[in-house]
Amino acid sequence: MITQEALFGARKEVLQIHMADNLEEYLLQLILTTRKPTGHSAELAQWIEYGASPRATIALDRTARAHAWLQGRDYVAPEDIQAMAHDVLRHRLILSYEAEANGITTDKFIDELIHTVPLGFRLDGANSMNDPRGMYGSTLGLDLHFVRDRKST
Repeated sequence: MITQEALFGARKEVLQIHMADNLEEYLLQLILTTRKPTGHSAELAQWIEYGASPRATIALDRTARAHAWLQGRDYVAPEDIQAMAHDVLRHRLILSYEAEANGITTDKFIDELIHTVPLGFRLDGANSMNDPRGMYGSTLGLDLHFVRDRKST
């Protein structure tokens, strides 16, 4: 059994997991594309009736950090965002009648969304590959003692 203190400690560590600015922008762009996909894909635009709300951005941010923490990392990688996208977005999207009539599922929409939105996207138009901190930014070097303790029990 996990104690309340351990659970609160884990939550605090998860919230301290580092996410580079360009990954925050990528996450934001994924959510915004569900609302206005025409700039990325005409196909996505035909498939969506209502996109994810701003709360989805918060949920995807927190779950990506938690996913990274569970993997034993002190930073978020693109794979963490992509791994959590289906669970976060699946119930937040309303597909168009046309999409449903053609057998398009929310999972198919999310797969195409991840495939369509470029990973190096920057809101300021700069190329993230030129970011001097690299694709993931600098890491915080957090003490993940809770992960080690949890794995040994």
